Amino acid sequence: MLDRCFTSQALVIQSLPPRLAHPTKHNFTRPRLGRVGAGRSGYHGCMRIIGGQHKGRRLLGPRGLDTRPITDRVKVSLCDTLSPYLAGAAVADLFCGTGSLGLEALSRGAAHCWFAERDRSAVELLKRNIENMGVAEAATIWQGDILHRLPSWLAQVPAPLDVVFLDPPYAMSQSWFAGDQQPQHGAVRVFDALANVLAPQGILLFRTHRLLALPGALECLALFRRKEYGAMALNFFQRETTSAAEPRSFDGRGVRQ
Repeated sequence: MLDRCFTSQALVIQSLPPRLAHPTKHNFTRPRLGRVGAGRSGYHGCMRIIGGQHKGRRLLGPRGLDTRPITDRVKVSLCDTLSPYLAGAAVADLFCGTGSLGLEALSRGAAHCWFAERDRSAVELLKRNIENMGVAEAATIWQGDILHRLPSWLAQVPAPLDVVFLDPPYAMSQSWFAGDQQPQHGAVRVFDALANVLAPQGILLFRTHRLLALPGALECLALFRRKEYGAMALNFFQRETTSAAEPRSFDGRGVRQ
């Protein structure tokens, strides 16, 4: 679907502004990626591709317990839900870390993935993971302050996005919603930008702490499914184009109708 849009362009790296701090009233802190120096990076035991062309390939990640990689169990459930959308898809993996979700999508047949991450150490490992998988021509990296630069980055995408992974630090996503689940400036800015580029039948996955309550709709995107795994929640959004009398895009088992 997107093959004609991409030639020899490989990795696009942009400058990195300082990180913004986000206080939280709950203990929703996402552990920061450690500085990657000698002996600090390697194959993370929980990080590997679980399906598709590169099934079983291990992914580089910072060693130790200072990250929160998505587990194989959650990946299986997530990919079962998204599998109808991944073949030939345009994908964005925002706050991607070392790229586990976006690389999984590429392994399962996505045409191109745009990765966005602010942490330099994570980006260096992401680049190596992309090169090790041999998917450089299907990957673009945006490095910088995602909240401020996302609209301009998305303007570079030549086709609507079929799948978006949105995985900010828990403290940041908590700061996006105040009392009564009212979205703050950060949430409005991100969801407004994504609503403008999401395909009509596209899916946005927003990963949060399970204690964070979300409104039923953000901009023109409706929350249609939520699954909890331990401390995390996977929240699925689609465009609000389905009337109350019509079925949603998925049944209760996550099968596209």
